[in-house]
Amino acid sequence: AKAGLCNDDTIIANADVFWSEDMFDKILQNKKEALMLADYSRANDGDYFFYSENDKLIRYGKELERDERNSEYVGIAYLEKDFMPMFVNRLEKMIENQEHGVWWENVLYSFIGECDIHVLDVSGMFWSEIDYIEDYHRIIHYVESEKRL
Repeated sequence: AKAGLCNDDTIIANADVFWSEDMFDKILQNKKEALMLADYSRANDGDYFFYSENDKLIRYGKELERDERNSEYVGIAYLEKDFMPMFVNRLEKMIENQEHGVWWENVLYSFIGECDIHVLDVSGMFWSEIDYIEDYHRIIHYVESEKRL
């Protein structure tokens, strides 16, 4: 099964994130070895933040002060097949080390300083976490408005 994980490019998305089709197209147009999506228009208010320079992730976290962040993390990453063996090996090491209290993204964060983790800005594209009923209603409104186009 492990070998099967490394045979193709992979998109990993948190299950509570709705994202528009144009975001998928943008990922495919901007493929990098390791790429995480961020929204630079949501740096003021958000849940989890990034600071990047030259489209490379430098810092990340919930507690980044306003001057330490320039985007909100979307919850989606793209990994090229050549990067997948490194990702899987690092993930397995974290599991062996009993690092069960972290997110899958921590695998990518652990590469900062070793290799580039790229950040792709999706400002202006529709995406939403689904944490509250208001999020659900906003998504339904978006989907119904897209059907009318």
